[in-house]
Parts: sequence; C-alpha cells; structure tokens
Amino acid sequence: MHICGYVPGSIGRLVELHGRYYARDWRFGRSFEAKVASELGELLARLDPTRDGFWIAAEDDEIVGGIAIDGSHTREAARLRFFIVDGAHRGAGLGGRLMRTALDFAGAPDTNAFFSLHSRDWMRRASCTSATASCSPRSGPTALGESKSPSRDSIFT
Repeated sequence: MHICGYVPGSIGRLVELHGRYYARDWRFGRSFEAKVASELGELLARLDPTRDGFWIAAEDDEIVGGIAIDGSHTREAARLRFFIVDGAHRGAGLGGRLMRTALDFAGAPDTNAFFSLHSRDWMRRASCTSATASCSPRSGPTALGESKSPSRDSIFT
C-alpha cells in the first residue's frame, strides 16, 4: 500500500467511492455524486501545489482511498476534503496515514493529537470514511461537524 499524488483515474475512482458509500449508507443520490465530481474536478483543475494537496492510497494499481487539502478559501486556513477509504481496506490504519499526510502538508501542529482527539470519534460514527476539517497553522486544526452525522439533505463540502 502506498500514498502518492494524482494518477490517471484518481478523480473518477474517488467519485465512485463517495457515490457508492453515500448511496448505500446515507441514501444520497446522483446530485450528491455529481457535486463530488464537480468539486473534486474543479479542485484538481486549479490545484496550486503551494497551498493545495491531493493524495491517493493505492494497492498495486487499485486506488483504495484519497484525501485533499483545499487552501484556496483563506490565507490562514485550509479545508480538508474528499477523505474516503474503500470499505475493504478500513481498519488497517490507511485512513490515519492519509489524514497525517494531509495534515502534515497543511502544517498542522501535533497531527497525532488532532487525529486522536478530534477525528477518531467522529470518523467512527461516520464509518471511517469522510471528514471535513479546518486546519489553521496559527491555532491548530479544528474539526467541523464532529458531533454530527451527515443528514440526508446535506451536501459534502
């Protein structure tokens, strides 16, 4: 299992992972999948490696997870987006590796503390597949929505 940047097929595979998971477990439909496709495509089309990051986890040639940092919204914070791990690969620490990679890129202090205090409980409730967080280099990362599960009408941001 390795973590790397964009490879051909990354966008489609991460959209597929999100679409299948959220349809199966949350009954989200095509508008949700289209939103993920549109926003992930837009992020990668304008990716600025000085502020944005994108990583996939792959086993051989199969993409089994991914995560992104979108730093375009403010100078002091970045959004953690599109975090997902294929169900067959959960429980082996892959999500933690992806999360640490993204938070290290964002310059978040003490990423292990953030992951264990803010993400683990929320991600357990969300079946360890999706999270949104704000990472501020000055104040440290802050998890958003950690006490809420996605509602049927919510849009993944």
